Amino acid sequence: MNNNKPIISLLFSLLTIFSMPVYSKLVQDKAEHQSTGGTIKTAEVSDSKTQVELGIRAGTGGDICYTTDTNEIINNISIKLKNPDLIGTYSYDNSIYPIQNSGIPGIGVITDIKLVRKIFNNVIATPGPISDQPQNFTVSETGISYGDKKWIFIYLPEAVGIKAGSYNLLEYKEQLATEVTCTSSNNDTLNSIAYPASTLTITAPTCTIDDKMASNFPFGEIDIAEFQLLKPGENYSKSFTRKVTLDCPLNSWPAVKIRDQSDTANNTNTVFLTGAKDEKSGTAKGIGVQVFADLTNTGSETLQTLNTVINISQNRLKGQKTFSPTFTFKYVRTNEKLTAGEANAVVDLVFIYQ
Repeated sequence: MNNNKPIISLLFSLLTIFSMPVYSKLVQDKAEHQSTGGTIKTAEVSDSKTQVELGIRAGTGGDICYTTDTNEIINNISIKLKNPDLIGTYSYDNSIYPIQNSGIPGIGVITDIKLVRKIFNNVIATPGPISDQPQNFTVSETGISYGDKKWIFIYLPEAVGIKAGSYNLLEYKEQLATEVTCTSSNNDTLNSIAYPASTLTITAPTCTIDDKMASNFPFGEIDIAEFQLLKPGENYSKSFTRKVTLDCPLNSWPAVKIRDQSDTANNTNTVFLTGAKDEKSGTAKGIGVQVFADLTNTGSETLQTLNTVINISQNRLKGQKTFSPTFTFKYVRTNEKLTAGEANAVVDLVFIYQ
């Protein structure tokens, strides 16, 4: 009889192991919910000295969590920013919202989300301003879904570096995501995040530019002997100067790039003559054109490097709307060998809005 006792104990232990109940009944269709589609097009914002709403990406739907066991209910939900990086506040819909750093230069975002019953779609929680601190709601539900999901993008006038362009918001998912946590009566928990997956387009305001630059500067005929008096690198005495006036929205100034139209990759300080690279053309040899500019309105001109972006945003900082840079064009001897011929050149002024 004594030999049977260990066998009985072993069978009892096996029965106990395989009879352990499983309580995890809280489930979700997916842990991430995108608000897809649509392009948020913005107004021109550079005239504003205050924060401006650029656009809203709104979307509905998406199950957060639900129970499959009638003995289990969801009794608490919590909502917050997934990766908070707060940079200020904004008044929206009669509430003060914290502004989250979107990751896009000069742009913040505020988030507003409603939660609804999974089956009947009626609102069970309106958290209001989503922040870095979790907002907790006591509920008694078998399923919870997203209702309205809104990301309101805010232009920050004090920010530096705002640039026009199209921004794929999926690339800023971590900064824009909101996290919801469900807790059930069996203490199961599930996390779900929501984020926009559309495109934010920031449009740049443009300046009014007078047409004085779109003109010819006739030097007439010049005896090659006058260039023979110059050393390579020296400028011919006669030049043409033109002042161009830009009238821009307040706080918005373009950068400028001076470009050789005959060779847009030219990044030297000398513009090639038109046809200079064609040995069979009647273009003069050993001569080029240089551009001197005063981009600070100080009266001092400097030789410009071609194909280089020049920032003139200091005028934005001074609060000016009108700016009149001057450009002076001079011939330069480039080589010991000189050949008479046509000496024409075309220079492009490219204004870049950013």
